[in-house]
Amino acid sequence: QDILKNAQVSEKYLADKDFYLRNHESIFVIHPEWIAMRSSSIRRGDWVDIYEGAELKKIGTYRVAFVKDANETEVTDGEGNFKSNSLDRIASTSPVSHIEIITDISEYKKIAQRAQDSEAGLLLVQKQVVGR
Repeated sequence: QDILKNAQVSEKYLADKDFYLRNHESIFVIHPEWIAMRSSSIRRGDWVDIYEGAELKKIGTYRVAFVKDANETEVTDGEGNFKSNSLDRIASTSPVSHIEIITDISEYKKIAQRAQDSEAGLLLVQKQVVGR
C-alpha cells in the first residue's frame, strides 16, 4: 500500500488482501448438476468446504470467485452489496445456480472426478464470509 507523506494510516492499509489468482491457479465452474446441496447465502469471496455427497468425504476448501444464477449473472445481496455476516444475507438478486472457485487444475480434476463418480452430488458448506 502506498502511503502519502503525512497521511493518516488506516487499518485497511494493513489488511491482507488474498483475493487474487496465484500463478498456478485459475477460476473453475462447479456445475449446477454437480451440486446436491448448498446455502443460498454463498457469495463472492466466501470459503467453502466441498464434500462428496454420499459419503460426506471432504474433497477440499476453496475460495469462491463468483456466484452465478441460471443466466450467468452474479448473485449479490441487491444492488451489488456484499454483507459480511451470512445470516444478514436475507435478500438476493436471484437464486444461486452454481459457483466458480479459485483452485489449480489438479484440484479441479479431483472435484470433477468425485462429482461424476458420486450419485448423491456435492455438498458445499460455507466456511467463512468475506469481511467487507
